[in-house]
Amino acid sequence: MTLLANPNYVVNGDFETGATAGQLSPTIPGDLIYVFGVGGATNIGGWTVSASSNNNGSTTPLSVLVTGDPPQVPAGGSYAVDFDPYWNISTGAILSGTVTGTLPELSQSFTLPAGTYQLTFDGAVEQDGGAGTRPLNVTLSGAASLNQTVTASEPDNLGYTLFSFDFVSTGGSVDLTFTPNDYTPEPNFMLDNVSVTAIPEPGCFLLILPGLPLMAKLRRSRVD
Repeated sequence: MTLLANPNYVVNGDFETGATAGQLSPTIPGDLIYVFGVGGATNIGGWTVSASSNNNGSTTPLSVLVTGDPPQVPAGGSYAVDFDPYWNISTGAILSGTVTGTLPELSQSFTLPAGTYQLTFDGAVEQDGGAGTRPLNVTLSGAASLNQTVTASEPDNLGYTLFSFDFVSTGGSVDLTFTPNDYTPEPNFMLDNVSVTAIPEPGCFLLILPGLPLMAKLRRSRVD
């Protein structure tokens, strides 16, 4: 008998799939940077990047970046998302002056059976952006409800903070959205390893426990 692993309902929560579909023009030699949203691709392997706009004098709307190491260290794998409101994807330079407008959101929809779940993700601030903090809004809508703002302050080269929220789904389609809400200069919020998994009901443990001795006996008999 094999106990099935608790599935992650989020597709591509580590942002490894389709990370190189966007384009940064001009490219920066040695840096793994890919741009999504207006001016680049509109999705990252299961994630949708919303359109964005600004009125800071730049002709290029702001976008979400997917960066590797270098220049930014992911929590795991090769890529992490960087919410950068000051990146000009036309010139590869940091914008100056006051940035306003609409920052791009990162979202994904999936279906959950009715039950209790846990949303987890890793957050940090980019290592090369200097000391500082950065907030990020996370919401669930549809068959689940959640509205939280998290703040990261640990640089990504030192470590990520694990954020975790429990929630209840009535069963059906759920929309998960991450929205940057800070237009100040760097450091930016780094996001990685997004996961939604079911929290087993207490009765499930009671059903499993009586079977554990039998499983151990069967395993010993196979060895013998």
